[in-house]
Amino acid sequence: MHLLGCGKCAKACPLEAIEMVPVAKGSGNGKKLAKVDSSICLGCGVCALPCTFGSCQLVKRTQRVIHPETTFERVMLQSLERGTLQNQIFDDPQSLSHKFMRGFVGGFLNLSPIKRALMSDLMRSRFLGAMKKGVEKQGKGWLADM
Repeated sequence: MHLLGCGKCAKACPLEAIEMVPVAKGSGNGKKLAKVDSSICLGCGVCALPCTFGSCQLVKRTQRVIHPETTFERVMLQSLERGTLQNQIFDDPQSLSHKFMRGFVGGFLNLSPIKRALMSDLMRSRFLGAMKKGVEKQGKGWLADM
């Protein structure tokens, strides 16, 4: 690994997920290393492009991360994570059928952690696609574009 400390990767990062930190405190040599905040990093690879010395490399994540493209997808993913998706779909508290469906879908979504882990990211992305098509069929396509 080269300790050039040029900072090209930090400048290129669109999310500012890379910070240049001194190699050794008090050494006075001015060399810096790039410190990547993995909780912010998308893995887009923009930082690795300007690095001519190979110091910055992409490392594959163990789990795929889905980043919502629209507000609609963000709300749906947040609802899935919080277990409140049924309240978004069936929102009429006066309707007996909505009350039943909220309970049914809520029970399905509140499965044990092991069964919940079996819901892959692929299923989540397909689910979001189906939800988006359903909203568009109802004539509320503007919601999916938010």
